[in-house]
Amino acid sequence: MKKSIQSVFLVFVVLTVMLSGCTPASTPVPPTLTLKPTPTYTSSPIPPTATETATPMPEGMIFFDDLSNQTDTNTKWYEKGRINNGEMYLTNFISGGSKSWKNYSVRARVRLISGETDFGTVARLVDYSHFYNCQFWTYKSQLAIQGENLKYGAYGFLAHNTDIGIHLGNSYDVRMDVQDNVITCFLDGVVFATGTDSRYPSGKFGFRVGVENAEVAIDNVEVFELP
Repeated sequence: MKKSIQSVFLVFVVLTVMLSGCTPASTPVPPTLTLKPTPTYTSSPIPPTATETATPMPEGMIFFDDLSNQTDTNTKWYEKGRINNGEMYLTNFISGGSKSWKNYSVRARVRLISGETDFGTVARLVDYSHFYNCQFWTYKSQLAIQGENLKYGAYGFLAHNTDIGIHLGNSYDVRMDVQDNVITCFLDGVVFATGTDSRYPSGKFGFRVGVENAEVAIDNVEVFELP
């Protein structure tokens, strides 16, 4: 009898232990998430991209070159000299503009560098044998026609002025106007020669150095259309 009671008690203990092991585990509670508000961004307007605009030329100006931009200069001249420090150094002939140009005024700053300088401002250039030339020497100044039944290199002179001299190392403002059949040459704002001729009604403008081993530098080249 005592053994059966012990057996029953043992069975009870085993069942109690087994039943206690079957108790379902508690489900963990997930942590509460606190959502942060999304910040509001205010976009700043993007400034427009600046566009470089070329400065318009003054009224009546049809050509300008201050020789400060090599790339720009390369597109403006048919021939050109050596460029340095905003000047173009000439030992020969350069030209610009159009063969259709008729009445205009050519202006530039010229510096005499070396040689017995024979420097000319040229207008109504048809070719290198036919043009009008306001010519300066270190001892005289003159207005000339080149070409037209004369051999290349020869001149027919419209006017002379031996009272105006130019000197090496100095700078001068030169100007040449062609208006209808009147050609006028200026040196530092003063008329030094004028003449009339109708052989060349239109043509390009230019500058020339006609003596070997002579060199001049030009700057601030302007051409204005005349009525």
